Amino acid sequence: MELRDAIAKAFLDIGLAFGRVQADLSSGAHDDKLGQWGLGGVQMEPKKGGFWSALRRFFDPTRRGQLPYFGALGSALRWGALIVGSLAREVPGGEVIHEFVESVRAGHEQYREFGEAGEPRSSPLRAHGPARRKTRRRRD
Repeated sequence: MELRDAIAKAFLDIGLAFGRVQADLSSGAHDDKLGQWGLGGVQMEPKKGGFWSALRRFFDPTRRGQLPYFGALGSALRWGALIVGSLAREVPGGEVIHEFVESVRAGHEQYREFGEAGEPRSSPLRAHGPARRKTRRRRD
């Protein structure tokens, strides 16, 4: 199974955890404790700002297929992992969401480093493109 397919399948499975965490957060039971993990007040502002800024760049339809678009995904994943990692310390079910975000982040980094070919971007195998058969020129 391709990594992309595995991540997509995991995303479908993680929907329940998102629902449980959302319901738990909506109850207000964790409001006082979230601040001690940096998820409130002035500690949360840079995290929210960085995350939403990266998401806006990621979903900008004028940048599809460009490097800033791909870079925005990495930035959103880093900010998201930071937020969900703190959330996982307090809210049950947050751990599985954090692990999922980290899996997507690792996949993004792997693709950035190796691309679809599976070879490091600096590899001599990728530097010269696909192998070509030598053909003799016919002289008439």
